[in-house]
Amino acid sequence: MIESLTPEEIQNLFDYECVEVEEESFEEFKLRYEGFGSDFYQFLSIKYPLIFHCLRFYKAVRPTGKCSGIMNIANTKDSYAHFLFKNFALVIGLDPETPQISIHNYKSGIEVGYWSEKPFEELNAFIENEVMPIFKN
Repeated sequence: MIESLTPEEIQNLFDYECVEVEEESFEEFKLRYEGFGSDFYQFLSIKYPLIFHCLRFYKAVRPTGKCSGIMNIANTKDSYAHFLFKNFALVIGLDPETPQISIHNYKSGIEVGYWSEKPFEELNAFIENEVMPIFKN
């Protein structure tokens, strides 16, 4: 089961040093994002509605200028979702260019992508074992 975070850890998890993000609706995400994992949030809405209803969606809009090199570029194709339930938090990242899906916080996480034979099965196992137990407490 994922571990709880302090309010400060949650705030730091949801702050992006290198890019500014802007909230978007799920409908805006569906119109904008066409890359790897484009059906992942829909999968969550059907299989894990408790998780889906705790998500807020974001897109990168511009670099902050605080980072250098490739980190100073805001990839406006990426998608981020913040999951917050009580003192449990995760960031979901969809990257169409790598391509990969990541779910993480400071203490646990998973990353799947082109190298994964069955990415949704791996994500499903992580969600079942690490995330869903928090709803039973």
